[in-house]
Amino acid sequence: MHERDPNHEPNLHIYTSVEYSLPNDIIEHWWGIYDESFTQINKNSPCRQSMYKDEFYIAMRSENIHKVVSYERGEPSAMMIFGPLSKNADVFGWMSQDFYKKKYPRQSQSDSVLYFVGIFTDPNVRNQGNMSGLLTVGGQVVKEHHPDAVVIFDCCDENDKWLPQTIHGLSKSLPGITVQPIEKAGTQRYYGFEVSY
Repeated sequence: MHERDPNHEPNLHIYTSVEYSLPNDIIEHWWGIYDESFTQINKNSPCRQSMYKDEFYIAMRSENIHKVVSYERGEPSAMMIFGPLSKNADVFGWMSQDFYKKKYPRQSQSDSVLYFVGIFTDPNVRNQGNMSGLLTVGGQVVKEHHPDAVVIFDCCDENDKWLPQTIHGLSKSLPGITVQPIEKAGTQRYYGFEVSY
C-alpha cells in the first residue's frame, strides 16, 4: 500500500512515494542497503546505531511507520523512515517511551512524537539528487498526519558535530512548516576498564 507523490508522472526520471507495507523481496533488498549503511558506525559506537533484521522487517511491514521511497527509472534508490514513537515500541526499543511522554505530553497523546530513523540510499545511486524529493514528501506526510509534531532522533559522538544541525536545517527549508529551535534531550556516556588477575 502506498501513496504516490501527487506530482508524479510515470515518465519522470525520479519520483517519490510513501510506502507502508512492503513485500518480502523488496524488504530483503532494502535490508542489505540499510545494514551496509550502518556497518561502520556500529563498529565505531558503543551503542547500537541501527535496527536488527527482525526489527527492520517489522518496520517495513508496519502501517504505523512511514517509508518515503525515492525511485529512479522505476527502481528504489533511497528511503527515509520515521514514525510515531508511541506506536512502535517493538521497533524503536532503545528509545524511552516514558521520557518522551513526560517531555511532550500533548504530542504523545496524539501519537505525534515522531522518531526519525534516518535516510539511506542504494550505493549505486548515491548523490543523485533524491534527498530533496524525500524531504518534500516526508514534510507533506507530517503536515497531513501529524500537523503538531515533535521530531526526535539520536546520534552517536561521531555524528554529533554535524548531524543534528543538518537535519534541523533541512527541516527548516521545507515549505509551509514552522520549525522550532533544536534542543538536546540528553546524553549517555559509556565507560569501561580492564581488569586482570
